[in-house]
Amino acid sequence: MFVLTKEMSWVWPVEVLYPRDGEHVRGQFRARFRPLSAEQVAATQASADPLGDMLRQVVMELLDLADETGAPLPHSPELLEAVLRLPFARAGLSAAYVASVSEAPVKNSVTPAAAG
Repeated sequence: MFVLTKEMSWVWPVEVLYPRDGEHVRGQFRARFRPLSAEQVAATQASADPLGDMLRQVVMELLDLADETGAPLPHSPELLEAVLRLPFARAGLSAAYVASVSEAPVKNSVTPAAAG
């Protein structure tokens, strides 16, 4: 049975393929997502930054992120904006969200072409 809740959310793994010293490195974190209605998706398409605006709406929380010293980074609006400024992180978040709401099983991975 499908249970419709007022505030539906789920945690999903996010894989990011990022450049480092002449190679691509895979990193992972998790994100808590919420669904968007068809109307909300359509509204983001009219904005100047459709992908960023969509991700700002669906990402409720970023988990398992650390700074360069390894210290955990707690979720905040500033952390989300810092992650969204990175094209490869946007690609990973977008792929993870699509995979999480997709009926067909989709491997949550990013190719170098999609990351750029």
